[in-house]
Amino acid sequence: MRIYIVLGILLVLMNFCAEAQPSAQALIVHISNVTTSYFSPSPDIKSFPYDTKISFSANRMVNWIVKVQNANGIFIRQWRIGKTANFELTWNGRGAKENFIPSGRYTIRVIGIDERGRRAEDSTIITIDNEKPGFSIKPDPYPSYLTDIGMSPSITFSSKKEVNVEVLAMDETGKRRVYLEPLASANLGRGEKISVEWKMDALPNGNYNFLIKMTDKVGNYAEYLIPFRVYIINNPNRYLILP
Repeated sequence: MRIYIVLGILLVLMNFCAEAQPSAQALIVHISNVTTSYFSPSPDIKSFPYDTKISFSANRMVNWIVKVQNANGIFIRQWRIGKTANFELTWNGRGAKENFIPSGRYTIRVIGIDERGRRAEDSTIITIDNEKPGFSIKPDPYPSYLTDIGMSPSITFSSKKEVNVEVLAMDETGKRRVYLEPLASANLGRGEKISVEWKMDALPNGNYNFLIKMTDKVGNYAEYLIPFRVYIINNPNRYLILP
């Protein structure tokens, strides 16, 4: 009889331990993958990504809260997700009302809550870039100068962010644009300078431009015209380049 009682007690203890073991295990939440951590929500070049996918998991079934907060700790968006151990969330880089948010670094906090209310979380940083590429040019971008044949107009500028830049020579007659030739193509870092020279042949009088086309790493695009006019003066071997 005593043997049966002891066996019964052991069985009860074993069942209790088996039930208690999972709940006693520490809750672990992990972000396993982020498809891109730097993107523009509305890139001008449509082949670039315009959102990111965040995959996360827990070591048991939990309810999820996912929050986005800016560098000042202000929460700008939140999701609540029902009970599951794995999930993939897509964020388009916008606020709670699908509004555009300022460029900057944002923290994604993934919080798992189990049935006993215990919490665990993981986080990652996403950088949003809504800014168009730009440049700085020195000296005056519209110089007036005299040049002999064999000397050429040139332009030197630096990029305000990391970009691919293409510079072309362009003839503009009324509203019609005629691209004469590509002058340069390069990848520039932030603050890096490039100098471009237009080796002119005998051009007729008229309006001309340096055309600067810039694409940044997330697909934001911008182009800029640096105009000047060409006049043939008395000496047929000299040009006057005017703004």
